[in-house]
Amino acid sequence: MVNIRTVEAADAEKFLSMLRKLDKETNFMMYEPDERTTTIAEMSERINESLKNSSLMIVAEVNS
Repeated sequence: MVNIRTVEAADAEKFLSMLRKLDKETNFMMYEPDERTTTIAEMSERINESLKNSSLMIVAEVNS
C-alpha cells in the first residue's frame, strides 16, 4: 500500500537522500552528482518554510 501525505520537517533526511540519488540518475537535474551541498538541517528549514508559505510538497511512502 502507498501512503501519500504532506511532507514534514522530520522527512528532511530521506527527502535529501532521494534528491541526491536523482542527481546521479539523470542529466536533467539542476545539480550534478555530488554537487548538492544542502545539509539535513537546511532541508528541514526549507520544508518548514514551504509549509509556512502554503506550498504543496507531498511524499509517498510504500508500506510493505
